[in-house]
Amino acid sequence: YCFDKATEEELLGVAQLPHSYLDASSLEPHLHWFPSGADTGNVAWGLEVTTAAIDGTFGNTALLTATDAGEGTAGDHLYIDLGSISGTGLAESSMLIFRVYRKAADAADTYDEDACLLELDFHFQKDRAGSVAELPD
Repeated sequence: YCFDKATEEELLGVAQLPHSYLDASSLEPHLHWFPSGADTGNVAWGLEVTTAAIDGTFGNTALLTATDAGEGTAGDHLYIDLGSISGTGLAESSMLIFRVYRKAADAADTYDEDACLLELDFHFQKDRAGSVAELPD
């Protein structure tokens, strides 16, 4: 999915924490992306996310932002760390609802071509390969 320079575009998604998730450990999201052209300007990325454990309540969203530079090569596979999301109150099977977007109107976004998202993932600590039970205790 390629994000335009002139207009803020977004993708919405959901993710479930796997049964190997170490309860309450922080989540470390990052993006894999590539520049569509040879520009070397910066792309300002944003991630808005809310989380809830089973029987929990989705609260206010957290907003993470980061800027990454195009390196002058179209199709170059790039990576950017978006910070950290608190794992307080989360456990296996917790859900994340998120929005990833390019902050096109941000003064820090100086890349004049499309920025193409490959993938968003969340790293976390784990303490087991999985769970025995279908639902958490």
